[in-house]
Amino acid sequence: MTIVAAHTARPVIYEELANTAGISAPTAKKWLSILVSSNIIALV
Repeated sequence: MTIVAAHTARPVIYEELANTAGISAPTAKKWLSILVSSNIIALV
C-alpha cells in the first residue's frame, strides 16, 4: 500500500509498481485488484 500511495495521481503502470515492490507485473495487478475490491483504493 505504501508503494501504491507513493504513485498517487499518476497512471497505473503495473511494471513500475512491480519493479518497485520486487514482484512480477501480474502479481502487482492481482494485489491491486484486491485493494480495489476491498475499497481500500479507487482507480479513476
